[in-house]
Amino acid sequence: MMKTLVRLACFALVVTIAGADEPPDLTAGAKPDTTVTYNLGPTGMRGWIYNDWGSTELGRQILVTAVEENSPAHGLVEVKDIILGLDGQPFSSDARIAFGRGIDIAESEKRKGLMQLTLWRQGETREVTLPLKVMGSYSDTAPYKCKKSAKILQQGCDLVAARKAYGRFSLGALALLASGDPKHAAQLKAMGDAKLGDPRTAEFIRKVAESDSPMGSAWNGGYGELLWMEYFLATGDERFLPYIRAVAINTARGGSMWGTYGHGFSMRKENGELHGVIPPYGALNQAGLGCFLAMTLAKEAGVEDAEVDAAVARSAKFFGYYAGKGAIPYGEFRPHEGAHSDNGKEGMAALTFALRGQVFQAKTYASMCTASSRDREHGHTGPYPSYLWSALGAAVGGEKAAAAYFKEVSWHYDMQRRWDGDFVYEWGGGSTPGAHYRGISSAAAYLLTYALPESKTYITGKGAKRNVRLNKRDVAAAIEAGHFASMGDKMSTEELFSVLSSWSPVVRIKAGNMLAHRDDVDIGRLIHLAEGKDANARVGACHTMAALKEGAVPAIPVLIRLLRHEDRWLRIQAAEVLKSMGEAARPAVNEMLVAVVNTDAADPLQLGQGRLAYALFYPGGNVAGHPGLLAKSIDGVDRDLLYPAIRAVALNPDGHVRGCLRSTYAMLTLEDVKVLMPDIAASITDMAPCNTMFSKGVMLSGLNLLARHRIEAGVELTMNMFEGFDFHGKGYVKQVTSGILRQYGAGARPMVPRLQAMQLATPGDSAYLQEIIDVIESDTNAPSLLRLVASE
Repeated sequence: MMKTLVRLACFALVVTIAGADEPPDLTAGAKPDTTVTYNLGPTGMRGWIYNDWGSTELGRQILVTAVEENSPAHGLVEVKDIILGLDGQPFSSDARIAFGRGIDIAESEKRKGLMQLTLWRQGETREVTLPLKVMGSYSDTAPYKCKKSAKILQQGCDLVAARKAYGRFSLGALALLASGDPKHAAQLKAMGDAKLGDPRTAEFIRKVAESDSPMGSAWNGGYGELLWMEYFLATGDERFLPYIRAVAINTARGGSMWGTYGHGFSMRKENGELHGVIPPYGALNQAGLGCFLAMTLAKEAGVEDAEVDAAVARSAKFFGYYAGKGAIPYGEFRPHEGAHSDNGKEGMAALTFALRGQVFQAKTYASMCTASSRDREHGHTGPYPSYLWSALGAAVGGEKAAAAYFKEVSWHYDMQRRWDGDFVYEWGGGSTPGAHYRGISSAAAYLLTYALPESKTYITGKGAKRNVRLNKRDVAAAIEAGHFASMGDKMSTEELFSVLSSWSPVVRIKAGNMLAHRDDVDIGRLIHLAEGKDANARVGACHTMAALKEGAVPAIPVLIRLLRHEDRWLRIQAAEVLKSMGEAARPAVNEMLVAVVNTDAADPLQLGQGRLAYALFYPGGNVAGHPGLLAKSIDGVDRDLLYPAIRAVALNPDGHVRGCLRSTYAMLTLEDVKVLMPDIAASITDMAPCNTMFSKGVMLSGLNLLARHRIEAGVELTMNMFEGFDFHGKGYVKQVTSGILRQYGAGARPMVPRLQAMQLATPGDSAYLQEIIDVIESDTNAPSLLRLVASE
């Protein structure tokens, strides 16, 4: 059975029928687990639909699990009824999508709100008609020039206003502002007056002026301030300008040297300067893009500050790097080439780059959003950000792009809408009744889409620039790219070759994978494309060769040349192909060792160097696949090439890339250590500035290496890490470093006073620390430790 591919790390999945290969027939007595269900639009019902790894594609029945009082379905439909179809026809495709489309049909003036269901109840089939409110049907240009969209916006905003259901970050209030409805102006002004009258606001402004230490979190500095940035830009209320300025400066101070942000702000560097690493485990681009957008809006509001300008420029360089290469990843990783959107981040990027006037980046991310309808329901911790940003990002490409995207997903909007005008929060696998995303208004995400025609806020089109609009051909290409996964298998080999040059990273990589499974794929043609003039085709050819694995061995001489190509993204792809070959790429090892030493000033994270590090040294695992060529043995490798390569990888800015050396450190001889000691010590003491959560890998491997060879400097280095490591995984680090101290035995006696000081500082750990002290002091065979210089 064809499975819908979903990255397991992105969201929690519920398999409702354990081990089921086909949807169960509920009319035959099957009893599914109904813990997770779906809202059935404005009918007042919830229901269970078969889902296979988050997809309801195979579902053809809907089991009713709840009916609300006074809703359209009340008194007509009962819990345990099974909906088999609409308008007298059984479901012949995804029942969830069909039901959503059926809502739009039923709400039309022509149908007068009547929705006809085919129900199965206790062995009998019957037709039931639900009286929905007449909203009209979506126009071909929806949400623009669409009466139904306007009604939904008004109804939803009225509900948010009446309930004051603003939610976390006040995104519900942002929807009221975006609606442009003057009847909400007084309510918004009252919120603004309360914000300015709060003593904490004045205190915050004062502290920003008096200290350069950032306060708060990146979430509050980005998402949390969007309402007030937009409020000032919409109203011109000058009272807010000092606060907006303080927010922008504070947020700017909290960014890393790359322009990234985590849950919190970055630490200071060892010399006391701002913009160090991000604790506790590194960058989180969902939060970082919120900061990038908020600071850019502050500049739009007239904030002029050197710190803000520099921070925005750093973020622009970092997030701009991914344009044309793939979706923006979770953190400081390589692009995600398998999806057009990674939980809506591309929407924020499109909006921000459009504001900055960076046309290529804005149009590229707008195209990615327009193509992303099938990525909508996936996302790390849940897809709410995708619901919030993807349509807004598509709208950066113009009304036609937004309308094309909306046409793909309008059924989902109708399914999430309740009969009282509110919206629920759910993802592809369904949810429990009343689920929400971290306290954020569910309605806000949808209402902001419906507010696009009003163009009252910058995130909904105010100040939109014509030069970033997608033309008719661009829009069609984006929608086609979004459907490629379902149509690519039907293409001929020649057609697949033609789309290797697609604008879409997703199409290129999927076409390459499909071609690799064709018997008539021509490796010579791929080699020719890889050195051709079309940059996209070069990358597409490399994707195909990577999927061919050993079948791409004839391309090794070309791949070696590509490692020196001026196109840095192509260099990365060439490294990927070599890695995919495994042992078959052995003839290229020396050239790879030479190439991995090179750095690129235009590559902020040295991704090119990183991919070669994986190809050469990676120990193997889930993150980057099978082991690198030298992961198992470095016997016979030219040390004149190996040592510079190790030094280069040990200095790579990415903690995970440095971690590739775990396998290499385990194989180094004492003679190797004597040559590389300063570099090994540096890889232990100097934490990688990005992907810090992985930094401990090479650090601990280095300490184990020094202990194995009885290097004296390793004792203090181990103690320093045992005592001072305060990042992600610190419990594991303490466990490993305490074991290394025990391994040194009597050789670690100089560390006993420091261990005793730790006992006094942390009484709860006293017994644990005493065990280490006892092992050290009871060792009567003091080892002979070798002295090597730990720094040059």
